[in-house]
Amino acid sequence: MRVEFVPAEKMPDGCNVVLLNVGGAHVVAVRERQMTEDLRAEVNELLEGVVACGLWPPHPVDTETPRSRPH
Repeated sequence: MRVEFVPAEKMPDGCNVVLLNVGGAHVVAVRERQMTEDLRAEVNELLEGVVACGLWPPHPVDTETPRSRPH
């Protein structure tokens, strides 16, 4: 699981964050300029620990369309 920046034109309207399945891995897609690079790096470290401890499944269960929550 990791956080990646995504250009605004590739994000669903009204969403800054969506959870995706990319090549069998969870990716938290964040709209560019909505999170700093330092924060992204820290969150990625945290997510590695969450997955390593078994608190989040290592592989996505749902491989369908990404779910989003417009603000």
